[in-house]
Amino acid sequence: MLLGILYAILSAVVFAISNVIMKHMTFKINKLSLMIIRSMFTLITIIPLLFFADFILPSFKESIIIVAIGLIGAVAYYYFIKAIELSNVSVISTITRTSTIITILLSIFFLDEKLNILQYIAILCVLFGIIFLTIDIRKLKSEQLLQEKKALFISLFVTFLWGIMYFLMKYSVNAVGSIYTAFYLEFFVFFFIALLLFKKNNLILFKQSLVTVLNQKKLLIIIFFIGLLTTLGSLFYSFAISLIYVSIAITLINMAPLVTAIVARIFINERLSTKQVIGIIITIVGVIIISL
Repeated sequence: MLLGILYAILSAVVFAISNVIMKHMTFKINKLSLMIIRSMFTLITIIPLLFFADFILPSFKESIIIVAIGLIGAVAYYYFIKAIELSNVSVISTITRTSTIITILLSIFFLDEKLNILQYIAILCVLFGIIFLTIDIRKLKSEQLLQEKKALFISLFVTFLWGIMYFLMKYSVNAVGSIYTAFYLEFFVFFFIALLLFKKNNLILFKQSLVTVLNQKKLLIIIFFIGLLTTLGSLFYSFAISLIYVSIAITLINMAPLVTAIVARIFINERLSTKQVIGIIITIVGVIIISL
């Protein structure tokens, strides 16, 4: 169980780092182009790993689930980017992280995952800790969040999709293994997002962005690094749910804000508020309880 918990925490770490870098990169090139180029590099980094995994041909039903995971992932990621364009990033991110609740409920009802009282308490600790860490009530009021209905509806839609996607990945892991699950996810995310290039304006912007990236080695290396982190995040999550309950793995993965806050404090000396410190402590307590 400890190995599965370690994989889940590693997934949270690499996804947190990837999201921080992605946020800064959206100011450099077109967002859709960034998503596509990132997905290309993700595939490049994950394909060599297929030689170390046994190929298992999925059944027709399993194939539908695998394609559905990719489609759901692509749609969710696309609309997540749109949501953060319309509203505060931290608010939207916090709302979408409640997808954990959907994944946990689906896992309990359909995967017959039986958690003990201590594990339920641990999950609640992590969820409340993340809310304390990320939500600023004063900022919510000042930004008149209730008026931003479109962003809220989009983020709730993304929350629903991610909750289903992370749940369905368990079926894929059982069918084809962890490495192929990560590969199929990233392949179909790339495939469905790339379909948007058939829209003329998107294709023009993509070509311009691609030229920009190819002409700037630093930009190319950074996006490649994002792709590598995405590969590792998907792999670690797939390995985690092959060893521990999905409900526990997804709770740990949504600790990304905790990782971001700690990294920011260590490397850029960003000060933490009292509320954030309380959130970090509650989250860490939850992780310790889960590990018992």
